[in-house]
Amino acid sequence: MYNSTIYNSKVSLPILVRLLLLCLIILNTTLASAQSKKIKRIKIEEADMLLSDETVVENAKRLVGNVILSHNNMIMKCDSAWAYTTTNSVDAFGNVHIISNDTLNLWAEFINYNGNTSFAYARKNVKLEDPSLTLFTDSLDFDMNEEIGYYNFGGKIIDSTNVLNSKIGRYYSKTSTVHFIENVRLKNEDYTLRTDTLLYNTNTEIVSFDGPTRIIGDSTNIYSTLGWFNTKTQESELNENSTIRRGETQLQGDYIHYNDANKEGIAKGNVVINDYEKQMIIAGNNAIYDDFDQYAIVTDSAMWVQYYEDDSLFLHADTLYTIPDTSMAGQKMLIAYNNVRFFRSDMQGISDSLIYFSKDSTIQLFSDPVIWWYVLLLWGVFFVLWLFGVG
Repeated sequence: MYNSTIYNSKVSLPILVRLLLLCLIILNTTLASAQSKKIKRIKIEEADMLLSDETVVENAKRLVGNVILSHNNMIMKCDSAWAYTTTNSVDAFGNVHIISNDTLNLWAEFINYNGNTSFAYARKNVKLEDPSLTLFTDSLDFDMNEEIGYYNFGGKIIDSTNVLNSKIGRYYSKTSTVHFIENVRLKNEDYTLRTDTLLYNTNTEIVSFDGPTRIIGDSTNIYSTLGWFNTKTQESELNENSTIRRGETQLQGDYIHYNDANKEGIAKGNVVINDYEKQMIIAGNNAIYDDFDQYAIVTDSAMWVQYYEDDSLFLHADTLYTIPDTSMAGQKMLIAYNNVRFFRSDMQGISDSLIYFSKDSTIQLFSDPVIWWYVLLLWGVFFVLWLFGVG
């Protein structure tokens, strides 16, 4: 009997624990349900006329003239409205104006507002304004709790610097960000940006893009498929399939950090700088580029090419440096340091360093230079063969 009592107590203890847990779950569910039911009703603050006609709409009130309603931290003003008691919602008509938290303003010709979800559905001539931007569209859904706006049929956002258009937009007021999708265009007085996917921070005015993007300025054309661009400082970081074209010079690389205001850039990985006017290419894996002062420094597998219609001169060195030739406007000098090797169809050579002048295609070699002229070698071979009576 004693042993049986002990055994039963061991069995009953887990059952009691389970019952307690079940009670706690039921209690929490009941409390959560009770809290969820404490939804604040939309309050009618003012109206010139208030009419109740349940033959038209059940539990509905018709408000006409200087209508003012309130709900949580929101005030709504309009010319007329239907207020629905059962659904805790409002259909507002004519010069509808919502003021949320004293900072966000929403205007439209018609707004359906749901007090249970704090969701506003604004239609026709919609304008949303907060301290950082103004949004224009014809159809906007706005979550008052999360302060998130959605448009799917075209919209425009204007801030202190930029005008942005897209087919689809998501505005997150709390984080001051806008996600633009499809036919995106950003425009200001200095350039135009076009892409299909763009994230814009209204505080920093920095755009981030993921997809084919082109930024066109007065003299600069930037293309990339991944990166960001600061619309205030005109600084950009390009991380994929990137090229920058300015005048007759083009810079491309796996990674480019470029400032269009001072025309300075840093590039890494498969860097190619092409001067179409001078028919010169300089390439490598690391580059510093300055388009104002017209210089470039390239290291790591550095190569330079002077190309012509029928031939090209190739040059390799540890470091390549191009600068303007001060002796003649519009011409350039190439300075090559350490382990210089060059070749063309009719010659090749080596030296420790050299300077190349584009104005007359002359080369100055320094420190143990050696040049092989293939024509002279060929004549030398013929002379030796003739001398020994061969052939």
